[in-house]
Amino acid sequence: MRDLWTAGVVTQIREGVKLLAKHKDELRSPVHFEVSSASKNAIAAVEAAGGTVTCVHFNRLALRALLKPIKFDLLPRRARPNPKRMPYFLDHTRAGYLSPEIQIRNLRLFGHVTSEQSMREEHDRYMIGRREQIKQEQLQRREQKMELMQLGVGKQKKIKTKTRTKMAIGKSDGKHRK
Repeated sequence: MRDLWTAGVVTQIREGVKLLAKHKDELRSPVHFEVSSASKNAIAAVEAAGGTVTCVHFNRLALRALLKPIKFDLLPRRARPNPKRMPYFLDHTRAGYLSPEIQIRNLRLFGHVTSEQSMREEHDRYMIGRREQIKQEQLQRREQKMELMQLGVGKQKKIKTKTRTKMAIGKSDGKHRK
């Protein structure tokens, strides 16, 4: 879903993406989809072209972490689907990610069951680089402070002056008293 969103194929993702078989005759290349749900005709069309479809459950937090992982220091784990939706994700004919057949197929093809593992590895690499960048910025700030302290520009006392103006409004003639 993230790749569809970044490519601009899907503009808004609120509760996931459902794959439909609207233009199934135009699909000729093998494509691998990981979506929230898919129709049986769409799954058959993608598999006929040599691709795969995996239907994965995303709650709101997991969907936000999928689309914008940079906003998270630590990626949250995906929630399991509620018991009412669980049979959908256990059904291999619906390409549910919890069915053993789909898990084995994805392990053979991609090396992982869902894209969550690869997304976590990508996020970890990003966060390591980001943490190094923050450390470098902190070191630069410390060095600048030390240079200023050595030059004598460091801490200077601020003198506060209190100025009070006492004014009282006079009569209606607009004159002020001192």
